Amino acid sequence: MIRRVILAAVLMGCGAATVLPPAAHAQGLPSSRTELAYSYAPLVKKVSPAVVNIYTTTTARVQRRLPFPFPGMPQQGGDRVQNSLGSGVLVRPDGLIVTNAHVVKGADEIRVVLADRREFEAKLITQDERYDLALLRIEGAE
Repeated sequence: MIRRVILAAVLMGCGAATVLPPAAHAQGLPSSRTELAYSYAPLVKKVSPAVVNIYTTTTARVQRRLPFPFPGMPQQGGDRVQNSLGSGVLVRPDGLIVTNAHVVKGADEIRVVLADRREFEAKLITQDERYDLALLRIEGAE
């Protein structure tokens, strides 16, 4: 499954660069119907609702050592909470999301916010650190 996603992304990326006319590379926005046919704008408008924000929370136990030992004073330590933000793509209506493995690595909690601002808890299905890909699932997003 992960290899199929990678292959599709590579093929889409390579193919897009070869079909664009030179004018499309030099200009910012398309200025005619012909240039619009080579624009990513209609595609972005169509698929942008599938792009999600991924918020993770990771708790790590931290033990701080004082630079100089003080007799009778305990070493300071505690939990450190780290929050991170990443993105992903909702690839199936049943709540399957593709993201990068480094976004969710070691996360204690994963929250997903859809384009319409609905928020869901997500579960890690699998991850492949070699390809830096992860699959998440959210429940009740239909």
